[in-house]
Amino acid sequence: MKILVKEFQSQPFVVKASNRNIKKAIKLQLAASKIDDTQDKSMAEVSENTLAFFDEEKAFLCDVLKLNAKQADMFDDLDFKETGDVLGNVISKLLNNSQEAKVSEEPKK
Repeated sequence: MKILVKEFQSQPFVVKASNRNIKKAIKLQLAASKIDDTQDKSMAEVSENTLAFFDEEKAFLCDVLKLNAKQADMFDDLDFKETGDVLGNVISKLLNNSQEAKVSEEPKK
């Protein structure tokens, strides 16, 4: 599938909706839900988890989009909203594509 991420390049990235990439997207969503759970955690622990999540976001995009070094460096210059928009776009396209494929493969009754 093609996913346009204008923050990194003007041409769409070709992304395979493989089980590997789908799993990476779901793992990133799980990691995001963990940083939202701040109850009974110290400020230091919350900060460490948040910093680790930034690294996970970058690793996800670098791996799934196959970013080159210059594009990977561009990730660090994105603001919080841009980062969320990019991740939301990539993850939703991956997950929606896998759901569409699943529906189209169901046998007719």
